[in-house]
Amino acid sequence: MRDVPVKVNNLDVLLPRLNNLNHLVFHLESLPEALLEAISPIPLKTVEFLETRFDIHCLPGVLSRMDHLTSLALTVMPERSPDIDTNQEFEIVETILRTVASRLRRLEISGDLIQFSTLAQINWPELHTLCMVGHVPSSRPKPFSVVINHMPSLRNLHCNFSAGHICRQPTVFLSDHGANLPDLENLSISNLRHEDLLIDHLPKNLRVFRILALRDIYGIRTFRLQNPQFYTALDDDNALRWVRAVAKLPHLIELALTLEQPPSPTLLELIAESCPKLQTLELEQAEFEQNNRCSAYSMEMFVRPLSRLKDLRKLLITIEIGPHDVWDPFSFPTSTYVSVDVDFESAWKLFAENLPGLKTIGFLFHNRNRVQGPRSCVWNAGQINRYNSMISIERYFIP
Repeated sequence: MRDVPVKVNNLDVLLPRLNNLNHLVFHLESLPEALLEAISPIPLKTVEFLETRFDIHCLPGVLSRMDHLTSLALTVMPERSPDIDTNQEFEIVETILRTVASRLRRLEISGDLIQFSTLAQINWPELHTLCMVGHVPSSRPKPFSVVINHMPSLRNLHCNFSAGHICRQPTVFLSDHGANLPDLENLSISNLRHEDLLIDHLPKNLRVFRILALRDIYGIRTFRLQNPQFYTALDDDNALRWVRAVAKLPHLIELALTLEQPPSPTLLELIAESCPKLQTLELEQAEFEQNNRCSAYSMEMFVRPLSRLKDLRKLLITIEIGPHDVWDPFSFPTSTYVSVDVDFESAWKLFAENLPGLKTIGFLFHNRNRVQGPRSCVWNAGQINRYNSMISIERYFIP
């Protein structure tokens, strides 16, 4: 459900009649209590409340009656209304989590809605996937190894917090060499401290590993957030350290790194040597929209090391392409940015010809009104279609 006028009375009648309904998404800032009461008898397995305010007293009771519920999402707007009672939200969300924790297999939640201690104190026997978004909780930070200590079934952990104008300490994943980690297969962490001890204790069964740099996009677009607090990408030395660390992961098939500088052929050589089974590789430069340089390397210098990755199917890579947009002061009626026509087609085909298993290739590009979504840059991508000796590229954007 999107944020449009809704006749609640009609939904009261309609929703219970949908016999096969098991997944419901609300994209509403305010949730009418009558609508919530209408969905409580439905045997829903997944409920998502996206960009919502949670100072709603009836919500814990409604969710407690959903015996089939196994997946729950609770997220907030990037910019929140000043009249929200955040203390009440904390209490209501904590009550919700304590009520449904025993049966949840997947939880997505904004860090703005909880304290780390709340997650750490609750038992989550069935939780398979935890995805944390928004901002780092405002409470005193705890290492994530402590937060997830009561999640024995956890396999997928996404700590995708965004840096913002509010000064909150970045996530510490591991601060104690003796800490125990669950048997994770998929791990994503944003704005990671360089000194985090995780680098020496990566779960051995990881198949997907992502180190990201995330920031509030609304501040960038309105020019109010010039210096997000603790927005951290990997410098050259730390990028090499992490690649050497993931070389010890025998099952790794997907790697994503956000870098301070665009990837060099040296980094690609080390990745190809350390991660020979990779199927997906994503290398993004942080704040690439400010980079107007042209690469000092030829395309062939990027292709050569990657050609060693025989299983590679998807490649998203930052390559310096010069100006993304040119300011046109003579445009009418107002001055605008005009896109530079970069010759992506020939670059895509070069990669496709030298990486015969590749199905998707994408280069980072400034997202100036190209794709609606929370990113300042997007992947200008091509789907590679092969027929006998012919190669064609179907172009699209990946937010």
